[in-house]
Amino acid sequence: MSAMDPSARFELLHPPLDRPSGGNVYDRCLLDAAARCGFPLSSVVVDAGEDREIEARFREPSSAFRIWDGLLLEGLAQRRALERGERAVLLHWLPSCDPALDADERARRESIERAIVDCAALIVVPGHAMQRTLR
Repeated sequence: MSAMDPSARFELLHPPLDRPSGGNVYDRCLLDAAARCGFPLSSVVVDAGEDREIEARFREPSSAFRIWDGLLLEGLAQRRALERGERAVLLHWLPSCDPALDADERARRESIERAIVDCAALIVVPGHAMQRTLR
């Protein structure tokens, strides 16, 4: 295994982590684990309710490899404003898997999720179940 470039930097772009949710717990744990082992992962808080901020962050150049919380990209996907790039997307769960959705809403959600997946060079998932779902 080759050593990582010592100048490599990574950013996790995520909504504020102050609300209790599984995704926020996961993001906090990921950031904590990276810090404990000295992995160069920075936290970048992006207001999930601010489409302009999300789009500006999405378009701005960065020397870091960016890992986007997929929830932040839903608005851009709905507006068809995502293009493929050198980024990762972290998908905690897929809203289209909600059993309470009717067929039309499930199809709409799947279209959004597909656009998010298609814009990324790398998809990060929390486990094998999500990996199987995405195949």
